[in-house]
Amino acid sequence: MQKNIIGNWGSDLPDGDYACALAALGVLESRGTEQHPASSDPHEIAAALAAEFEDGERTPVWRAAQNVGPQTTAAHWQTTRHPSAGALAEGWRLHAARCAGEPRRQPCLAVVRHGRGDLFSDEALDDCLHHPDVGLAALVGELPFPPRPRVPWHWPLRVGVLPEGDDEPLLALLQDMQGKPDWARRLARSYVVGGAAHDHCDLLILTPRGLDALRRRPRCRVRAGFVVCLVAPDAAMPEPDSRPLLDLLHAAGIALQPGIPGPAQLEEWFVNLVFHASHDLSIHAAVCSASRHGGLPAPRVTGSAGALDGCRIMAIATHQDRLEEALQAREALRLASTEPAGMARSFRSRRFMSETHDGVRAVEDLAQQHDDNAAAREPRWIQARLWAGQGTGVPTQTLAPGCWNLLATGIGPSLLPRADAPFPDNRLSFEHGEVTLTVQLEMTGVSLAPYPHPDRWWGFTASAATLDTTQQADFAAWTSGLPAAAVADDGAPQVALVSLPIVLPPVGDSSAACFAVFPLPGAERCDGRISILHNNRVLQSSLVSIDVAADATAGGALKLRTEGVIHPRDDDLDERQAYDVAIQVSELGGHLHLAIQRDDTTTPVDLDSLEEPIALITKALKDAAILWDFSQGLLEQAAFGDTLYALAANGSLLAQHLRQKCGDGIDDWERIQLVPTTHKFLPLEYVYDGPPPSTDAVPCPSLLGALAHGRCCQPVAGSEALEPCPHQADKGHVCPLRFWGFSKTIERCGTQSPPIADQAACVPSKRPYGHVDRLLFGASARTFAYKATPAEQAAERTALLADLGTLATTVLDAPDWKAWRQHAASNPELLVLLAHTDVYRNAPILEIGELQRLGRQEIVRDISGANGQPQLLLLLGCSAAGVSEDFQPYPERFRDAGVNIVLAPIAPIRGGDAVPIARSIATLLAHRLASPSPTTFGELLPLIRRQLLREGHLGILSIVGFGDGDWLLGGQ
Repeated sequence: MQKNIIGNWGSDLPDGDYACALAALGVLESRGTEQHPASSDPHEIAAALAAEFEDGERTPVWRAAQNVGPQTTAAHWQTTRHPSAGALAEGWRLHAARCAGEPRRQPCLAVVRHGRGDLFSDEALDDCLHHPDVGLAALVGELPFPPRPRVPWHWPLRVGVLPEGDDEPLLALLQDMQGKPDWARRLARSYVVGGAAHDHCDLLILTPRGLDALRRRPRCRVRAGFVVCLVAPDAAMPEPDSRPLLDLLHAAGIALQPGIPGPAQLEEWFVNLVFHASHDLSIHAAVCSASRHGGLPAPRVTGSAGALDGCRIMAIATHQDRLEEALQAREALRLASTEPAGMARSFRSRRFMSETHDGVRAVEDLAQQHDDNAAAREPRWIQARLWAGQGTGVPTQTLAPGCWNLLATGIGPSLLPRADAPFPDNRLSFEHGEVTLTVQLEMTGVSLAPYPHPDRWWGFTASAATLDTTQQADFAAWTSGLPAAAVADDGAPQVALVSLPIVLPPVGDSSAACFAVFPLPGAERCDGRISILHNNRVLQSSLVSIDVAADATAGGALKLRTEGVIHPRDDDLDERQAYDVAIQVSELGGHLHLAIQRDDTTTPVDLDSLEEPIALITKALKDAAILWDFSQGLLEQAAFGDTLYALAANGSLLAQHLRQKCGDGIDDWERIQLVPTTHKFLPLEYVYDGPPPSTDAVPCPSLLGALAHGRCCQPVAGSEALEPCPHQADKGHVCPLRFWGFSKTIERCGTQSPPIADQAACVPSKRPYGHVDRLLFGASARTFAYKATPAEQAAERTALLADLGTLATTVLDAPDWKAWRQHAASNPELLVLLAHTDVYRNAPILEIGELQRLGRQEIVRDISGANGQPQLLLLLGCSAAGVSEDFQPYPERFRDAGVNIVLAPIAPIRGGDAVPIARSIATLLAHRLASPSPTTFGELLPLIRRQLLREGHLGILSIVGFGDGDWLLGGQ
């Protein structure tokens, strides 16, 4: 053993004592070089070590207070106020003996590998600290700087596996609990990340190939608290560039674990890992202890010690205590107990020696405290206050003309009663503290500029009563460099659009997003929309109208009108996949336009010039339903080629317009949230990203193969292999796979009335759409009129019911709406309606059976039977979604009545197509629900479109989906 780490300090000691002394010195100098006085008393040294380790809750960075840099000299490095190496060794052994009976208190250390061979050898230091006499639970290679904000830690443990290649088989091994103890099943939940259902996990277990696959992803959505890379016994250890990888995943650290020879050893290692984590060991200590327990080689751990210490049960309790204390400080706690928050204190009093008693009990205690804190949090709303330019610092209710005004927006409690829906913050995850959100502001008749207020405005919120003179001077100085106003290139005033991030703490006010507002000449009233987004997902929006007046009207907060809560429940946002882009469709200012948010970039897109292509897309779908000949195959009839060309030609105009405004980044939009705040229809599913078709373009001859495989390809002659389609760049051929609705995930949210978040509603990622017990069916007699005789019509109905029977245990057949209501009371999970839409007595109706009518106004809860369970409606009929000035009336009515997911056409579908489509969708749904791998609703829609068009059902082109795209289908 080299004993020259700090010159000749301690070199006369035996190897074990030298290693212990070196470890003790590094701990005592981890926060300050003079924090602990020199001592020769081992008991004093042991007490100082206990204080630095904080009873095992802290991983000190060895000699971090030395601040080694390029200018550090050997003399400086060898300077220490602790000369008695022998006493330090004895103090270390005394501290280690006191911790021996409690694994959670056993010491962990981190070291920075400086690469300063002139001072000491990094390898020699590692050898010393790995000496068995030191007895470290874990040794971490410390990163010079902490990684990005990490993923919140959970208990029970959420374990993720990648869906590709060598990593896919890992999931079956981790999920197979046959023969494993009951506590192991309760304390770890394993699933795929980066696939259909989840992006985030606490612990990501992968292989070196999986590591490479993550790096190659153009837009990696996977997030993990900690990463374990399993290296085969005969493989070389990979040398990952840890810092970029941890930044990519927002992880606290990574462990390279060598030497697991087979499935049995992997299962044993995993159970050991959960065992040690259940004893409140931090994750790096649990991973290292699991390896020792199983006789495996020690893992190589790299990360941030401070972040790694947050990956344990105690850290969760400590955070929840802080939240409870904050609630108590605001007098918001409504619990019977008024005792100080003390979950962490309670946990410290337990020894955490039993995985069954302590580990399982901790799950229950943390869940109860989490629910109590959520129930106690006071409601908060979107807030906005306005200060007129050249004002007195008192908030106003009007914009001052001819100058820049300050508009502050955020989220916070309201001092005055509010009747609109509060922001659904009580269902956000604050498990890791503050949540970063985006405030997007669009407004008519103004110029807007985001105002990055100075750091000295710290603590300023949208609830502020006044602007002090310094703040007024700061804003005036900043706006002096702005132009007076901005107008569009054509001279016509446009909707202005900007965005800024805010930070929302668990309680109280968020930080403020501040915007400079300049009324354009002639503007008398300016209408605006404030939207709150998270991970390119719109959570809520509010409308605001502000008059322009020379005489400012004093007042407090501006009056806002909440438009809607996009999802009834959002408390699982940390488990959902992020969207690549959020697109809001708006008519603010009387012009149809888009407000597009992609990460930190906000882009307005005017659609006035695209009204004709949008109308022609709708017309093409309607014409196809009329002209379709059910006696011919897909590729044999002219109606198919004409429809495909019309959709592609007009969809290409949409794509070109988006590309002109947003750039080539639209090619990376794979997951899109579409939030309409108008009833006008945006046919985003028909955006065509292929070459603009020529006027003589024909359907691609390879389209059936492309639809089957989900990519542009064709079979290689004489082989089962596939090769790229040679017509991909050919303007003379049109491929349906180039429509966004056939390849991208599009969550089409509704223009619902503004409800208060439904706490009884299901949470997509926590309650998947599982087995269908009851299916409720109703159909108009007109649906089967494509068959000539009553006997044939009855046979078609019977065949459809038989196919629906493969999807559900019980099929409830309703011949009229009275029977429908009776069956709906049993809370069916799936509704299938092949209804005729019409107008009766000058009011819209749905018809089933023989002229059994239901007014649109009658679609309420007794029709849906919604009762908190996941529910899907397949609504096929004569343009049930109704593309007109009043787009999507029936899907929205059913969604307001509690249905989660709706599939409906936006153009007429004839019975000859509606019935086969219903049968095919039922068969596909049954297959997906029975699959062990989950599919989200958003990803299922492109699959349905591809399969049914390949089967020859042109009507599938007009079917769109409404509802939360994250609902899971299958995987049970």
